[in-house]
Amino acid sequence: MPRLLLSVLSAFALLPLWGDHIVAQNGKAQMLVVYKKCKNPKDQLWDHVFRRHNTPDFPAKELAQHLNKITGANFKVVEEALWDKSTPAFLVGNTDFARKNKIDTSKFDREEWLYKSIGKNIIIAGGFNWGDDIAVYKFLENELGCLWLSYDNSFIPSRRNLTLPRLSRQGKPSFSGRIIYIPPTAQKSENISKKMYLFLRRNRSNFQRLPLINSHQYMATHSFYVFVNPDIYFKTHPEYFSMDPYGKRICGTFKSRSGGQLCLSNPEVRKITEAQLRKFIQKDRQNPNPQKWPKIYEISQCDATNFICCCPECKKITVREGSESGLLLHFLNPIAESIAKDYPEIIISSYVYVSTEKAPKYIRPVKNLSLRWCDLYPNSDCFRPLAHPINAGQKKIFDDWSKISTAVDSVWDYWNMGGRWINPPRIETMVDAIASDLRYFHARGVKHYFAEAEHNYFNVDTNFLELQNFLGQQLLDDVTKDENKLIALFMKHHYGPAEKPMTEALNIIRKAVAENKKHMFYTGNINQPFLTRSFLKAVKEKITQAHRMTAPGSAFRLRVEQEYLPVLRAQLYFDNLRLGESKKALLKEYRKVRTAQLKARYSGKELKAVLKIMEQELSKMEFDFPTPEKFKHLPAESIRKYTALDFKGVKTQDADSQLKTVVRVGSRDQKKIALRHANPKDIDKYIFGVCNLNNKLEKRINLKTLLQKDGKYHWYCIRNVTFGTKTQFFAWGWWSFCDISHVYVDGSDNRWDVWFSLKAVGPAYV
Repeated sequence: MPRLLLSVLSAFALLPLWGDHIVAQNGKAQMLVVYKKCKNPKDQLWDHVFRRHNTPDFPAKELAQHLNKITGANFKVVEEALWDKSTPAFLVGNTDFARKNKIDTSKFDREEWLYKSIGKNIIIAGGFNWGDDIAVYKFLENELGCLWLSYDNSFIPSRRNLTLPRLSRQGKPSFSGRIIYIPPTAQKSENISKKMYLFLRRNRSNFQRLPLINSHQYMATHSFYVFVNPDIYFKTHPEYFSMDPYGKRICGTFKSRSGGQLCLSNPEVRKITEAQLRKFIQKDRQNPNPQKWPKIYEISQCDATNFICCCPECKKITVREGSESGLLLHFLNPIAESIAKDYPEIIISSYVYVSTEKAPKYIRPVKNLSLRWCDLYPNSDCFRPLAHPINAGQKKIFDDWSKISTAVDSVWDYWNMGGRWINPPRIETMVDAIASDLRYFHARGVKHYFAEAEHNYFNVDTNFLELQNFLGQQLLDDVTKDENKLIALFMKHHYGPAEKPMTEALNIIRKAVAENKKHMFYTGNINQPFLTRSFLKAVKEKITQAHRMTAPGSAFRLRVEQEYLPVLRAQLYFDNLRLGESKKALLKEYRKVRTAQLKARYSGKELKAVLKIMEQELSKMEFDFPTPEKFKHLPAESIRKYTALDFKGVKTQDADSQLKTVVRVGSRDQKKIALRHANPKDIDKYIFGVCNLNNKLEKRINLKTLLQKDGKYHWYCIRNVTFGTKTQFFAWGWWSFCDISHVYVDGSDNRWDVWFSLKAVGPAYV
């Protein structure tokens, strides 16, 4: 009898609890995936980029494919009209079954989502129609533990027997606009681009869905010239455009969207802008489907100019308001009010940026005006939260806007970008700023968040960018998530057997960033102060340990090596970080690891193209040239060499130069410089120098009387310069500069004579 009782109890334990959903048993599907076929697919709001997946059954197929990967079972996807209604099913979208059970998603917000048990079935649906995708991914993530960690790595758990409890969850993303801008189309690979879009979609980013909100008749950012085209108006009406500080009207071009602004006090400029705006609205409204009518039209200032307009009338408004944001609102408020009379649902957006970032004293944005605040990267330290004392100035600017208006409901942020921005190489992470900033902005009513975080997979960037991206995507969707749990999940599933040492490497970098007392820049030729021999050695030891714990050629090893490359790059760049290793050996290792990374991601013609980019980088690292005759008597170890390739500035060819490639500075750059600086006359082009940014010490010489004007190259010297970890040589009053920090060596004297070769060509002396 005891044996019989045990058998009965064991059999009973295998049965699901009453009301649970048996999804799969022993690798066999017990439910269908059902979707509602759309009568007119063109009515659906498919995104404008990822078109080949824009089919009515896409969310249903995504659900079925993931269930298949989890259980090994084949889940059939059927139209609702063919469903027998007796077989348990996942019903995806605004099905007849859902509406019969009083769930009508046509009344949901666009990105509202729901999944709910009804009898033996589960409804998974959301707003029209992006909400269906969001609902599917929320279900897969919340209930089944699926994670999409990077474009080429997903964690899908394995469960041959899958039973789900009764479900009932509903919600919306924390932010309406959720964009971390790592452009998929800039990766030199169609395959990577497609995978990146799918990664973004699964993490609920609406990167590719902006046209569902904004009009896509024109590029929204820096759009002043879209409304008042300088190519059309400047010759006949220069008064429509900016006056510079010297009383001259200036403009850029329609294509550049930079190089000047509009004269915002001119009533004709406002009339032309509104007329063009109404044309855009009328054209968009020709679409017979009102759900496709854009809700936002952006009118925003051009780029690369640090003033709007200095004409007497504009200046009067700016002085009264204490910021050119007052001038911007003086221009936009009447346009927005006029549009509201005919189109009350439309929002006019703009951004407060550079000269308009500070709140005005008196004027206030009207109700249908939305402003995007830009957390300017030269002023903000992206590695620390906005609430950190080092960012107190930026925080005050944002808080001042919050005090006077709710119109600032959007933020354009800047993360530590990769690729060309990582010069010189750095080892860093801003992972500890992300959660704090997003919660801060969310609490203050920010609805749309955009982070410029450009990155190219064919370049070598800073560390843990994939982690930053994953963490940001997750928190934009749900700002209440625990960032430390998210980090732990990422490290576990992204690095596998190397999780522990890679987490330790991450924590060494996090600690160094947290303990640094100085403002850190994400861009510009400035290395981070904690990048010392002891720091690099500690990070390298952990990554080397992680490398040994992964199998050759495995995905885990490739991910570890991705974090190893910035370390090798820093060692190659900075003489004091070699740790006793030869440059030749480091170059060999760097080439090997870098090539393996590219071959894992690219193939065919794409691989050839990115290998060429790698070789160009390596040729610069390997480059050397014969010591000039003037310095041949000196020992080799007392010389460090730089060329035009190391300089920021315009490169050109010159047969008179030993190296042929030179940096050109001077009169032909003056127009560009004048547009960037309110008072370019303050820049003395004859000043050359070396600036030690650690202590702000500068040694300079003025070549006004020393300059040789015979059209030949001559050597000039700045003597007895004390180098620090952040040292730059600047030429022609900072019109061009070169980072020379890697001359610095810990514990050395670090005093050098800095020689530079210069040819002056008259009469303006370029």
